[in-house]
Amino acid sequence: MMVGQPVRLRTAYARRLDRGIPEEAEIPVEKLPAPLLLISGTDDQMWPSTRMAERIVARMQAHGLGDRVHHVVLEGAGHALFFGYRLPVRLSPPYLAGGVSREANVDGGLKAWRAMLDFVRDQPVC
Repeated sequence: MMVGQPVRLRTAYARRLDRGIPEEAEIPVEKLPAPLLLISGTDDQMWPSTRMAERIVARMQAHGLGDRVHHVVLEGAGHALFFGYRLPVRLSPPYLAGGVSREANVDGGLKAWRAMLDFVRDQPVC
């Protein structure tokens, strides 16, 4: 950011994931009382969101709760998505590295918005 380049932290996060994550650092998602919707873009340059979401899915499955997690993978989308209700004025703030394709981010945002609406609509009313 200091040199006018977007922030890209994905590599640092990926290296840490490659070394392993201590159990005490993992979020115990299996204890959450509600189902989970995870949305990730494969070109997220802030962190490896697809890989991290897959870890959450695997953890839920390992606890027999695979039916309580839904992961939507947005091919080519980056970190900053434009949801269906927001105009795509720009990709992201200049300091934040998103996906390289504006179209993938806009398309991903529309798909993410639809997934969120469907997810909420499918939940039982309390």
